Amino acid sequence: MPETDRASTPRASAPPRRWLARVGRLVAASVAFGALLAGPAVREARAQAKTTQLRVGIEREGDLRLLALWVAIGDGDFRRVGLEIVPVVLGARVGEALRAGEVDVAALRPTLWAPLVTGRGASGGATGAQPSPGDVTLVAALLRNDASNLIVQRKVLERRGLDGAALDSTALGVRLDALRELRVGYVGSSAAHLSVLLGERAARVRLVELDEASADGAFASGDVDALFAPSPWAERAMLSADGALLVHASREPAAGALPLLDAAVATRAFAQRDEARLDAFVRALTQAEQLVHDERAAAVHALVEARPTVDRALLETAVLLYEPAVPRDPRLDLEMVTATLRAAQPPIDLATIDVAKTFDPRFAQRAVGSSTPPRRFVKILGAVLGVVVGGVVTFMVLYRKKSAGGDDGDDAAPRDAPAA
Repeated sequence: MPETDRASTPRASAPPRRWLARVGRLVAASVAFGALLAGPAVREARAQAKTTQLRVGIEREGDLRLLALWVAIGDGDFRRVGLEIVPVVLGARVGEALRAGEVDVAALRPTLWAPLVTGRGASGGATGAQPSPGDVTLVAALLRNDASNLIVQRKVLERRGLDGAALDSTALGVRLDALRELRVGYVGSSAAHLSVLLGERAARVRLVELDEASADGAFASGDVDALFAPSPWAERAMLSADGALLVHASREPAAGALPLLDAAVATRAFAQRDEARLDAFVRALTQAEQLVHDERAAAVHALVEARPTVDRALLETAVLLYEPAVPRDPRLDLEMVTATLRAAQPPIDLATIDVAKTFDPRFAQRAVGSSTPPRRFVKILGAVLGVVVGGVVTFMVLYRKKSAGGDDGDDAAPRDAPAA
């Protein structure tokens, strides 16, 4: 080809240097940002490579109010911090088993942990030794509102002129007045909570104490018109017996229910000896509590993974019931612990107790300070990163097309003039 023809042929120019520099900086920032997001995942993968067992004592096998614990198991939060959780069902002797070293940690309601951390009252087992003050400590909050809820037969609501679908917008007093002369069953230690909830109305209802074995049948058969109970009876009453949620005490602390703090507890000896494992345990709970509030569908999926033999509808109902009572993080505070101890049955004389020594706030504080970002936040950041990288690629493609079409940009080298 003649030299003049070769010179007159347009060349596709390279992108201007200033744009290359900008794109390079943007790509470098995107890579650094991606590494930042991947950091927790890398650390979690290393932790999963070497897991250690942690035995967690629980009172009942089917207790779904321990929502954060089951979600953390099903979502893999414990595995990601190097723990394999072994739930151990121990009934009312769970506190005694904790102190005897049969389990490492226990998830307890106030009736069981109050005597352990104060050294007052029963120790949680018929033959257990009286606990020494300070040898057991609270380490994380699992629930901060009442775990018992008031379920009523839908047919009873209709007879009383209440719309089961509109209970949320009905005043609490109106809902409670509908219980007049009805048979209201309660399970175990819920009696004190129910008395506070009903107040003066308690004299106008027929209270029926139910044992754990008969509660389901009593509600389903109509032997009681309403049931005030925690898990698993509340969710079963809503599903199997067409019950309606009359008072969602887990969401309505203003309903007058007694202060309640379900908590994870450990002996102080274990907390000192295995501080790293306890830190990991509370850190996983922190992630699960955030997930329960931020992504209900993901929380239900985690429950299904943790409890595959339980009906999914029951698990969905459990999340509905207990999600409002789950704290957003497991930190403990003096006010809540004091209020729960003040309402304890049998009564505890707080004048002789240093309440600040009944809980160790360090584990939850460290967990909140070091926890990875919530899953929803990570998804948003990932989407932003995808948009940035996509924008860079799109810009490069469009620029090359534009340059090939004859527009080299501001910094392009001038073309040779065509031969005359």
